[in-house]
Amino acid sequence: MEVAMSLVARIDSPESLGRAIEQARLLRGLSQRELARMLGTDQKYVWELENGKSTVAIQRLLRASDLLGVTLLAELDEKGTDQ
Repeated sequence: MEVAMSLVARIDSPESLGRAIEQARLLRGLSQRELARMLGTDQKYVWELENGKSTVAIQRLLRASDLLGVTLLAELDEKGTDQ
């Protein structure tokens, strides 16, 4: 019997978002460069994202969710995806 495991992380800062992205990437066995290629960007962007670099878009998302009482959660599936 296979047991599916998942981790849930609350996203309430650029740092927590970065940690969730990094953990998901590592679970799937991807390098930063591979993820960057999949996103159509460069490795530096992925590094900055994973290290909690704040951007206007991320700050607005976090502020809007806070103002509206929305809890952002990242569920990391051990199995990954085929996308």
